[in-house]
Amino acid sequence: MESLLIQRGRVIDPASGVDAQMDVLLRGGRWWTWPRGQAARPGEADRERTGAIVAPGLIDLHVHLREPGQLHKETIASGTGAAAPGGFTSVCVMPNTLPVNDSAEITRWMQAPSAAHRQCVSHRRGYRGQCGEKLTNFAALKKAAPSR
Repeated sequence: MESLLIQRGRVIDPASGVDAQMDVLLRGGRWWTWPRGQAARPGEADRERTGAIVAPGLIDLHVHLREPGQLHKETIASGTGAAAPGGFTSVCVMPNTLPVNDSAEITRWMQAPSAAHRQCVSHRRGYRGQCGEKLTNFAALKKAAPSR
């Protein structure tokens, strides 16, 4: 089981009020922290890093993935593939695709596992076809893209 030791990492967890320099060991889907240099030791993990920021996953509320319809600008795989290494675990896609992501069918297609790096591709904007005339069916969109 692969493990990662982050020495002198900055641990930021707003939910618990933590913002401190610590050593962090990640192993088997679990993690442990210690005040700097008190428990984790070099060589204790398969991989080691120094000085990284350790925080809950970030959410980008405004992304333009442009798929379907405008693959020359961006794809879901390239956009989410760039977001993940930057610490983003969720992205919310703007509805400027062709066709517009305003139906359960398109949302399901965007969420399909065959679309590579998808984390949380979601759309919660208001009108069918972006015309400002008829609201989209939010209940159907929510059901098509369940929380992860």
